[in-house]
Amino acid sequence: MVHIGCSGYNYREWKGLFYPEGLPQSKWLEFYCQHYNTVEINASFYKPPTVKTLTTWYKKTPADFRFSIKANKVITHYKKFVETQELITDFYTTVSEGLKEKLDCILFQLPPSLAYTPAVLNRIVSQLDSSFKNVLEFRHVSWWNDEVNAALKAHKLIFCITSYPGLPEKFIQTTESVYLRLHGNTELYKSNYSDKELKSFSDAIKKSDATTSFIYFDNSWGGNAIANAHTMQGLMNLSNYE
Repeated sequence: MVHIGCSGYNYREWKGLFYPEGLPQSKWLEFYCQHYNTVEINASFYKPPTVKTLTTWYKKTPADFRFSIKANKVITHYKKFVETQELITDFYTTVSEGLKEKLDCILFQLPPSLAYTPAVLNRIVSQLDSSFKNVLEFRHVSWWNDEVNAALKAHKLIFCITSYPGLPEKFIQTTESVYLRLHGNTELYKSNYSDKELKSFSDAIKKSDATTSFIYFDNSWGGNAIANAHTMQGLMNLSNYE
């Protein structure tokens, strides 16, 4: 199964560029669903989501639509996984209750200041519930090593394949699912990906034995994410969307 979409949908600068001028903002999610089969929610990183909000999103989206959602920054950036088991469990409970079967991945984005050590790695993996599709996105180069890959495989955690300035752009698969976040590889959140670059990502996915792929574009500036996601749909033979 292939899931392709953007990292968020509620961008005011997309009005007139993607969303029709006369379309109320309250209808943007429904319009987005006509073009993509998934969205990555980033607002949850800044403010914990409520069951009420998640339920609203659930009701507005088609049966086959899927959500990935980013864990709150208190867990990953403030506490850096120190004594966060209760916070993580509460997050699991909220998102699963609100999004139900439309919940796919939960993204834990680590801060650039958090470097790899065996103790930090164990602290993280020991608190994550493998019954959820947990994704770890690293922002410090030290995490690209064999020990991390082995631990993620053992705990059934997904290594986030990241296109981000200054980080390795390496295809790493630790479960039957792969998860890509494309932030803009030269100018963060802005750079457009060429067709050749996008094909290199799609070719890598097709050559892998992944049964499920999640591809999210975070280069939202100027509508690049919209255009790149549409191109990737064609490359991945996802033809139900225009």
